[in-house]
Amino acid sequence: MDAWDNFQINCVRVGGNKRFFEFLRDYGKERESINKKYDTTIANYYRKRLSAEAKSLPFTESQPAKSVSEEAKMKLEATSKFFSDTNQKYAISAKTSAAADVVAEKTSAAAASVASGAKSLWARAKELAKRKEKPAEGQVVEAITAAKDEGHDDAPEQEIVEESKKEETNEEQTIDAQ
Repeated sequence: MDAWDNFQINCVRVGGNKRFFEFLRDYGKERESINKKYDTTIANYYRKRLSAEAKSLPFTESQPAKSVSEEAKMKLEATSKFFSDTNQKYAISAKTSAAADVVAEKTSAAAASVASGAKSLWARAKELAKRKEKPAEGQVVEAITAAKDEGHDDAPEQEIVEESKKEETNEEQTIDAQ
């Protein structure tokens, strides 16, 4: 005759066929074949829970989902908890925010530098025009492009073109007069 140990006796006392049948009914598996009943994640979960109860140990594993939508919801909650815990543990949000602030500062400084460079190019083109020196074509194009890049839609292109035309007309009149 087989001798049962205390653990086996406690498992029968805590569990039993009726309780297992009711558990399977919650999942719609109570009418499955014996192999399908006992060889599933649901049955495995039940065995673990029953074992913990028989040993009077706490059991924290979450119950398997009863439907696909419930499983998706559980996975979403677990993932959200993981990211929340990870963020809390490693202060990812704070570090990311600080890094974003540094990038913003550097971007602002670079933008200011570009703006001052564009202004200086434009100022140089105007200076050349005032001194009635014909600027090199590349300098005019650089000044116009820089001004447009800075959002000056009233780009100095028209002004430079008009000044250049006036200079050419004045030069032609001077040559004709001689």
